[in-house]
Amino acid sequence: SVLSFLSLLKRIYRLLQID
Repeated sequence: SVLSFLSLLKRIYRLLQID
């Protein structure tokens, strides 16, 4: 579903935002 996809994107985004 779209919501699961968005949650996955959020997860990836946060992982990539380790600065």
